[in-house]
Amino acid sequence: MNVEQLVRETEQLKAYVYRLDSIYERAKKDEKRPDFYNEVKPFFEKVEKQVNGWYTNAKEWVEVNQPKHFRAIQVEAVKKNLLEISVWAFYPETSYKRFKHSVRSVRYSLETLEKLLAQWTEGTIDNERE
Repeated sequence: MNVEQLVRETEQLKAYVYRLDSIYERAKKDEKRPDFYNEVKPFFEKVEKQVNGWYTNAKEWVEVNQPKHFRAIQVEAVKKNLLEISVWAFYPETSYKRFKHSVRSVRYSLETLEKLLAQWTEGTIDNERE
């Protein structure tokens, strides 16, 4: 497993989250339903491909390195939530509170993983579990 690749993949997922947030804000403002086959499905498939590659690498890294405050279940939650918001973002009837909560959750987990990867690279990671 290549840590530099995992860092890049994590950054790409963060970019998708910001883009999804923008898509949602526009959909909410315009109140326009999307064309599923021309808008939602192609975007979802791109995100899904990226998430699946990231998931494999991130889960392996977490299981091998066992960081103190980050577990494999969080990697699974990122995957699940990111795939969900990749569809929800296009629909104006999506609950604002639920969407924003999922976005914050995914961002937090990705940013936490990014910090842990940086610490691991620097050799300063604390993986002593309590």
